[in-house]
Amino acid sequence: MSASVAGKPAAVVAAASGLMLGAALPANAAGEIAPASATGGVYTVTEWDETGTRTYTTNQWNADQLGAPAPATYAPAVAAPAYTPAPAYTPAPAATYTQAPVAAPVAAPAAAPAAAAQSGYSLQTSASLSVRQSAPATGIVGTAMQGEGAGYSYGGTAFGAWDCSGFVQWVYAQNGINLPRTTWSQFAALTPTSNPQPGDLVSQNGGSHVGIYLGNGQMISALNPGSGTQVHSVNAMSVDGYYTR
Repeated sequence: MSASVAGKPAAVVAAASGLMLGAALPANAAGEIAPASATGGVYTVTEWDETGTRTYTTNQWNADQLGAPAPATYAPAVAAPAYTPAPAYTPAPAATYTQAPVAAPVAAPAAAPAAAAQSGYSLQTSASLSVRQSAPATGIVGTAMQGEGAGYSYGGTAFGAWDCSGFVQWVYAQNGINLPRTTWSQFAALTPTSNPQPGDLVSQNGGSHVGIYLGNGQMISALNPGSGTQVHSVNAMSVDGYYTR
């Protein structure tokens, strides 16, 4: 909007409050005027002179430079807070496990050999078979020990295929002594003794079984097909007597 006061140029200012203000200006002055009140707000200023008219807005009136809006002022930008990186991730220590010690297997007790029976006699108990003790490995005893672990064959006389009297006959023959074939005839060919020595004969089960005395209560004999030829205690069967040369 424009107006003329007393025939001179005039400026109209629209204030933020909505008031319209007018004022007379000198004939040679630019057409502008300050608002009646310089309270805070936004102002629209229209001014003109011989060269034309211009309009602008301002939030501050500069009384020293009429019509020129005050230089814009800017608050310094607030610096963004410095970036602080998050602490580096540290993985938790891996869990460790200690294997529990493995218990050693407990061996089952060995089953005792079953008592064997043959031709009217049997070993008294499996516990009566004792571990062979040392004996001189020469002469009749040394030859007899060569048959330990060999087999049994009823009526046989060959190595590893003998019965009790066949075993005794074979052992004595290797030492130059000829004995009869059967148990009773073998006992009859020797002399009874109450102080047996290694190499003497042992009569058991009423004379139906014969073996060779090793000493220390041990003897070796051909027992039966299941047990073969073994070292065992003289108490494995009932003892009838001992015979020597």
